[in-house]
Amino acid sequence: MTERKLGEPGGPTTEGQGRYAIVQFSEPIRESERQALQDAGAEILDYLPDFAFIVRVDPGQRAKLRGIPEVRWVGPYLPEYRVAPGLEAGLLQKGAWQTELVVSLFPGEDLARIKAAITSLGGSIKGESTSRWKSKLLVSAPAGAIPSISAIEGVKWVEEAPRWKLLNNVSTDIMEARVPRDSNLLYGQGQTVCVADTGLDQGSTSPASLHDDFEDGAGHSRVIQIIDRVGDGGEDRHGHGTHVAGSVLGNGLRSGSNPAANSFPATSFAGSAPKATLIFQAIGDDYGNLLGLPLDLNQLFQECQTAGPGSHIHTNSWGSPDGSQYTSFSLDVDEYVWDHMDYLILFAAGNEGSDRDGDGVVDLYSLDSPATAKNCVTVGATEGYRPSGSAGAPSFTYGLAWSEDYPANPIYSDHVSDNPGGLAAFSSRGPCLDGRVKPDVAAPGTNILSTKSSLAPSANFWGSYNDYYAWMGGTSMAAPLTAGIAALIRQYLVSEKGITNPSAALQKACLINAAQDISPGQYGTGSTREIPAPPVPNPVEGWGRVNLGNAVYPTGSRGILHYDESPGLSTGGSMDYPVVVNGSGWPLKVNLVWSDYPGSPI
Repeated sequence: MTERKLGEPGGPTTEGQGRYAIVQFSEPIRESERQALQDAGAEILDYLPDFAFIVRVDPGQRAKLRGIPEVRWVGPYLPEYRVAPGLEAGLLQKGAWQTELVVSLFPGEDLARIKAAITSLGGSIKGESTSRWKSKLLVSAPAGAIPSISAIEGVKWVEEAPRWKLLNNVSTDIMEARVPRDSNLLYGQGQTVCVADTGLDQGSTSPASLHDDFEDGAGHSRVIQIIDRVGDGGEDRHGHGTHVAGSVLGNGLRSGSNPAANSFPATSFAGSAPKATLIFQAIGDDYGNLLGLPLDLNQLFQECQTAGPGSHIHTNSWGSPDGSQYTSFSLDVDEYVWDHMDYLILFAAGNEGSDRDGDGVVDLYSLDSPATAKNCVTVGATEGYRPSGSAGAPSFTYGLAWSEDYPANPIYSDHVSDNPGGLAAFSSRGPCLDGRVKPDVAAPGTNILSTKSSLAPSANFWGSYNDYYAWMGGTSMAAPLTAGIAALIRQYLVSEKGITNPSAALQKACLINAAQDISPGQYGTGSTREIPAPPVPNPVEGWGRVNLGNAVYPTGSRGILHYDESPGLSTGGSMDYPVVVNGSGWPLKVNLVWSDYPGSPI
């Protein structure tokens, strides 16, 4: 396997050849400069930081691009730019001679030509997808062919195929959800949440074969549809999917709640939004392998939004351990939200947190993909509050369970669920490799008690509570709890604030504005401090722990203003909002949140 340095010849896309180029400006790009590019014959494809575009242009027209006064540099889009950082070196280190790749192509390219070129290099095509944004190919190829594949005209990006994996009552109190929820009958009525996971109980929406916690208290199912993306029936023989769904909207019927009377006592195990409805995408086989995920995640989100009117929230407790990289799958997420500004997508941050250098502090840069997407809500995990021996919860320390990951104190001897003011050690930390702060928020993720699939073996859980509920842990649990809170916030915005179709950006703004900073965490302010000092955000907790009480029904002199502007702004534009502060009783906190144009993994 050989690697070329930047600037060395790379096949048909060297200077003077090929149709793809990078154009960099000397200042923030305005609409007039975009127009100048297009007038010079360039088709704008992708933005690159700082102040640059990838364009498609006839090679003979590049001189015109250089003649634009604000243009600083024009150069070829070399094959070396198209390969994920460390891909070839990582395969070499592993001794892998054959690998699976995801090859992204620019829109409008000749798929047949590119597939033939890959085949001629010893590759085979395992799957493909096409959208208005791009085409993707799933390719099995010799590792040594990567430079040649990247040099094929029309190839945009080459990365290793993802290694998808699951990211396996007290929680609502920790998120301060119970009082505002019960006092205002805010239970997710009228809200539909989509969950993509292993499966749901027995794979049927019929109340006769469905966990009682997904009924409405009057014998009717709250599950609108189960979409079987694997073809094995949609049931949950693993247990992860049913547990996740229960954290979003289980109503605790089997633990003492009375949904018909809006009674969800603290002793019941209801999820965050116990009256919301569910669309479930079964993407896992009986062993938890996520075989039902498409090559382009746009298809996953579109399928769910099409399946049920009113579906505006999609939660995902799975990912690929890609070391905080922005991948083509992160790009998929951003594309979908850009095309559907009212669609809120949540992802678990990942369970890759570890202290490999043994300094007693969890290392940074461990986020999974697609949790690195700009436009999703990325959720890390705090500890729950189930101290040793409480309510039959499993009792163990991080060091006992994962000694190689946490070899040093204070983490090694710390109980996994005794301090919701601290992060779970396994919760993936940011930032993203491009410097963006992630996760966005954190929520309880250790010893979470939720619905148990009737088909799943007890060995698949942290522990069984009874036949209907089980314990699990991971950012997998934190994300659905947050999705349920998002459903309550959306209900509040619609029913109380009169915002008929709140944007994903506004819902995200409500979550992060209300989040509670839990710095310094559970290990004090010394050399093993867990969470950086204020102000937030930071790459450990994001903006803080989810807190519904701060997001809805302000009390006393405290107020919340919501502005949901759909036109957006171009470079140099502005909008003014006069705000009058009448007192000093509450701090003024302002969050500006937007759904950004899709990025680039380059």
